[in-house]
Amino acid sequence: MGHVEQVVCRMTLGCAWVASHASLRRSISDVFGATTSAFTGILALCEFHLLFYASRPLMNVFAMVLTMTGVGAWARATATRDSRLTFRAVRLVTVAAFLLRCDVLLLLGGMGLHMLATGLISVPRAVWVGGTCAALTIAASVLVDSWFYRYWVWPEFSGFYFSAVLNKSIEWGTSPWHWYLTVALPKSLMCAYPLAMASVFVERRARPLMFVGLFYAALISILEHKELRFIFPVLPLFNVSAATVLARIWNGRSKPGAGRKFVTLAAFGMLCAS
Repeated sequence: MGHVEQVVCRMTLGCAWVASHASLRRSISDVFGATTSAFTGILALCEFHLLFYASRPLMNVFAMVLTMTGVGAWARATATRDSRLTFRAVRLVTVAAFLLRCDVLLLLGGMGLHMLATGLISVPRAVWVGGTCAALTIAASVLVDSWFYRYWVWPEFSGFYFSAVLNKSIEWGTSPWHWYLTVALPKSLMCAYPLAMASVFVERRARPLMFVGLFYAALISILEHKELRFIFPVLPLFNVSAATVLARIWNGRSKPGAGRKFVTLAAFGMLCAS
């Protein structure tokens, strides 16, 4: 691929990523308010790794284009109880998992558990919607990719079998079990990481996001081979959770109290430092 083609490819992917992030922010605005949506965008702009990879042609990045829109639909479905949004979220994340990145199954699993626990979707409907979408996605992947590879193959299953079943991904190096929680997430999110953790206690509506984010991080930590890009699907969830805390601090900034002013200065000092 020549330089011009690479530039066009990366510009197209970058625009798709930005459009998906904008869709997520619109959903967040509907659910949490415009201030939270604005801080979600500000946090993304402060994070080097998120923007650095946003236009890189990696399957992880292609998957994010679908998962961010899916997470937005899930957040709105949680607030409105709209079954159409629930089904849309399931379909988008299912396609991302079975076509682009099998590790997105962990994101789908966390979201699915929340949907089932809160009655957003029933088990039979989840099996029907998710199963039908998965079957069609697998069929399309096998037909198209097999033509390019010149033999029958479902690439995401091959990748899953190699990495998770055979555990041969360790040939590319290993990291401690806690690496995502103690290195990758702090490195990627900067000040958003402690703020996201604080959201569990500060903002009740952010708890489902944090549950799914930590659920994903905990399960993917089982694999010994770890890379920063493997946690891309949940970075927006942590950012939104952190943004809810910043929004609460911002909305209460004019209220009296030295403690409140200190917290405000500390929070936005962390944001500037990022």
